[in-house]
Amino acid sequence: MGITIKSADSPDLEELLRWREIVLREVFSIPMKENMDDLLATNRQYYLSALERREHIACFAQTEGYLKYTKEDTPLLGGI
Repeated sequence: MGITIKSADSPDLEELLRWREIVLREVFSIPMKENMDDLLATNRQYYLSALERREHIACFAQTEGYLKYTKEDTPLLGGI
């Protein structure tokens, strides 16, 4: 059961944005009921541009082909 590090590119945008929302909610204690659509739309534009130009490096840790979620009790992760 090894861990594989996978580079994230434009095709991984939706997964990258899901992780971004998790991080923002956790770090800044943003409640689940608070709408983040505008912030996530801005992040989407940033990632699309930065990933294409290779200005942002993102990666995922995978176990047995699946992303490794490290905080199973996070409410947002329950829907992923």
